[in-house]
Amino acid sequence: MDRDYVALPLVSWAEILSGASKGDYHKLRRVLSAFPRYFLSRDSFDRIEQWIEIGIRHGQRFGIADLMIGITSEENRGSIWSLDKDFHRMKKLGFVQLFDPEDHEF
Repeated sequence: MDRDYVALPLVSWAEILSGASKGDYHKLRRVLSAFPRYFLSRDSFDRIEQWIEIGIRHGQRFGIADLMIGITSEENRGSIWSLDKDFHRMKKLGFVQLFDPEDHEF
């Protein structure tokens, strides 16, 4: 985090906050405010539509939040750190890059 390796797509920020307990919400919001946030553009939704079409051709379907996270990462030349297997399927289709901590010195 100190080296600006971490940013949050707006949809991830919203997902995290929406799952917070009443007691943790304000503290979590303050912590998340330390990260830069990436936003989708109008063109992002055209790309999402393209990815949906490609996914269907390959027998793959993805949730809208994961597509939004993937597009945001791709548009900002980032990589995704997640345990969500959907992102591994997206990588196989060439949509996203996944973050590998072993490739970085901390």
